[in-house]
Amino acid sequence: MNPKNVLKEVTNITMELVRIGLADEFSIPILNNNSVSWSGCKDLSISMRNIPYKEIYKKIISDKSFNFKFPDGGVIQLLYHFDNEELIKHRLAFFPSPDFEEFQNNPEIYENDEIYGDVVDKQVMPVIVRIDYDKNEVESELHHPYCHLTLGQYKNCRIPVDKPISPKQFITFILENFYYVPTRAFLEYDFKKYVDDVESNMHEEDMSKIHLKIV
Repeated sequence: MNPKNVLKEVTNITMELVRIGLADEFSIPILNNNSVSWSGCKDLSISMRNIPYKEIYKKIISDKSFNFKFPDGGVIQLLYHFDNEELIKHRLAFFPSPDFEEFQNNPEIYENDEIYGDVVDKQVMPVIVRIDYDKNEVESELHHPYCHLTLGQYKNCRIPVDKPISPKQFITFILENFYYVPTRAFLEYDFKKYVDDVESNMHEEDMSKIHLKIV
């Protein structure tokens, strides 16, 4: 995994999602100072503040602080930081729409569409999904896995992940688990393999816990 190949993969994913109609808004992927992000990428601290999720989401949308936005309002952020050719951090996030405003305004678009059957179910609660990696995670009394999955912005939710993951692995994970149907069209696309698999660097104590193994 190196910055140029990650940039190629994010670009390829963006183009394919636009082609199959799953990205109605997108930002151009960029490589700047050994970091892969998107054009106009701004300070992301808003997403970590102790404020209502609707305000966080509204700011993300107004700043266009995302790689792409799905038609139901869900947005994806993909950020990778390198030291020359070595990956040192990544922050991959899915922010679903907090109130499905588009559905409320135009319900006929979604009611008979199996793609969005889950996200417009009245009992569904939007959940933020984030997978973070930090090669230099500081050791403390409270152990933090180098790579971990966080659900719903819970401060102490750090589900161990065995290694950093590629852009395609993250997008596939989101589509398979939150959208399902359009995943078939995405997976049918013959992606050129840009990003090689990364070796696991899990702590021993994390291996004995329930964790995610990337394949």
